[in-house]
Amino acid sequence: MRFSRCYDWRPVPTINSRFTNGQAIQTSEQRNRYELVSGDDGRSGEQIDVWSAVWGPVGEDGFFKPAFDKSTGKIDKEVVAYWRDHWDLLEPLEAQLDHGRSGAEGQPLFLCRRRGYVFLNNSTMELDAWLKTTTAPHSQAQFMYGNVSPHCWQGPASPQQRVIEIAQHIQRHKPEGADTPWWDYR
Repeated sequence: MRFSRCYDWRPVPTINSRFTNGQAIQTSEQRNRYELVSGDDGRSGEQIDVWSAVWGPVGEDGFFKPAFDKSTGKIDKEVVAYWRDHWDLLEPLEAQLDHGRSGAEGQPLFLCRRRGYVFLNNSTMELDAWLKTTTAPHSQAQFMYGNVSPHCWQGPASPQQRVIEIAQHIQRHKPEGADTPWWDYR
């Protein structure tokens, strides 16, 4: 099984999800076995299957091609490369910077829990660290982290205030001549 990593001489299960205090909820093996018994061909409706269906390539059978075998943990490197090539933010931003553009003009705002439920915070923190090193031009991106926050944390603003902020941003940056009266919350 590849749902663990070896540390020194012992295999340690890979954690899939955790509470905000860091306490493990389930391992990757447990998550995948649950999804396997909940529906075949990626139809469990659970986290891994949903991500794979949305972002993964479609196989010859019409279902998504999984990034790994849920029974064995064996990784399909072609599928992982597809995900990277189509959905990874860091690589295209690095490539744009090589051409004199930051790829993150303005002040994009990223909201993220410091201890994400399924560790999505790790890649966000990696992007944050890289953007801080940009110099030509320097990225003005802002990252806000919630330390002990629930899943889908939206920052210190209320959900209603966040929607208004997004609507105001859209109004300020809409294409010239665009008619968007439904975004006016004044």
